[in-house]
Amino acid sequence: MSFNNFFSTSTNRGVSFSYAESSADNPKLVGILFTIRVDPSQSTTPFVHVENHGYFSEETEVLFSMHTVFRIHDIKVIGSGRPIYEVNISLTLDSNEELRALTDHIRRENHVDGKGWARLGQLLIELSQQDTAEKIYDTLLNQTSDDSEEALICHQLGRIRHRQGLFQESIILYTKSLMLLEKSLPANHPSLGTLYANIGSVYDSMGDYPKSLEYYGKALSIDQQSLPENHPLLATSYGNIGSVYHSMGDYPKSLEYYEKALSIRQQSLPENHPHLATSYNNIGSVYYRKVDYSKS
Repeated sequence: MSFNNFFSTSTNRGVSFSYAESSADNPKLVGILFTIRVDPSQSTTPFVHVENHGYFSEETEVLFSMHTVFRIHDIKVIGSGRPIYEVNISLTLDSNEELRALTDHIRRENHVDGKGWARLGQLLIELSQQDTAEKIYDTLLNQTSDDSEEALICHQLGRIRHRQGLFQESIILYTKSLMLLEKSLPANHPSLGTLYANIGSVYDSMGDYPKSLEYYGKALSIDQQSLPENHPLLATSYGNIGSVYHSMGDYPKSLEYYEKALSIRQQSLPENHPHLATSYNNIGSVYYRKVDYSKS
């Protein structure tokens, strides 16, 4: 886990616990106490004691730099009344091989298409800055006369509309992108599979499960033709279909597809990749719905 800002901590457990306890009193918040283990002789991450510089010196504050990465060891419930969660973590090293392998894989996995402003727009969508991304793509759409560029822009605008909850507009934009790409790409091109999957996702959000399965099925068919049998995107397609069957209450079918997704991810992803955790959670959720709590 990591924080995208400076991380203020204290060597005084009582101080930290009081903050967690006050958060637990708010029904909209969850109280969490992080217990951190640090080996100063090995750490390459900047952190500093600031107790003599802060306003509240009794807090014995230690400040960690932005984007510090910690390893989660375990989580347990502590305290009485509303639950407070104690999360035991330790500071990782920049040279940690598992962290480096995972980081490299995620960096490759999240590559974006396009150049310049289009590339920036995609990054803004990933950062949930839809409004800014939308302005960029609207401008690009008015400036282009190229079908392939227009298809990419409509695709990204479709993603934005989906995240904004404008489902019908999203489907219209995705469909326009699909029609433009079909002019120049073979029927089994992975880009078409991505669009089918995105349309399926919109129908899933709308609760139209038959339509969602139809488009997810088209995406899976293309993935099976164009990708290696253990490719992570194939696992995503299986997982998407499993999710729809889960929502429909068809747990045997859901489990079948979730297990296919897990099998591929076990072969193709680092063992600490978050998508593996997603697969385990999905399967556990199905067993929970089937009232098989020991399996769950």
